[in-house]
Amino acid sequence: MPTSYQTVMQRIASLTKRAEKLRTEETAKIEKAVKSIKATMRTHGLTVAHLSAAGQTMKAFVGQSIMKVGKATAKAGKTLKANDKRLKVKPKYRNKKGETWAGRGKPPRWMVAELKSGKKKEDFLIK
Repeated sequence: MPTSYQTVMQRIASLTKRAEKLRTEETAKIEKAVKSIKATMRTHGLTVAHLSAAGQTMKAFVGQSIMKVGKATAKAGKTLKANDKRLKVKPKYRNKKGETWAGRGKPPRWMVAELKSGKKKEDFLIK
C-alpha cells in the first residue's frame, strides 16, 4: 500500500500534536512534584544545603545504614554551605584566644607553638 506525501505530512502533524500534549502533561507532573518537594522541605525546615550534605555523607559512609548517615549529618554542624563538599567537624581543641582546631590534618601554628613550649594537647581539649 503506497503512501502519499500528503498522508505522511498528516501523520507528522498528528504525531507532533500528540508529542506537544505529552510534553505539557510531563511538565505539569514535574511542576506538581517540585511543589510537593518544596512543601515537604518547608515543613521539615530543610534547605538545598541539607540535601547536598546528606548526599555527601551517604557517599562517605557507603555500606552503613541511613540512620547512621542522618546522625553523622546532624552532628557535623548546622552551617553547611551549598558548595562545600566536606562536612564541618566540631572543634576538639581551643586555646585561650579562642582559636580552635578539630584535631584533623596538620596542627595549626598556635598548637605547634604551644606543644613546643611544653604543653600537651590534652590541655586544650574542649570539655
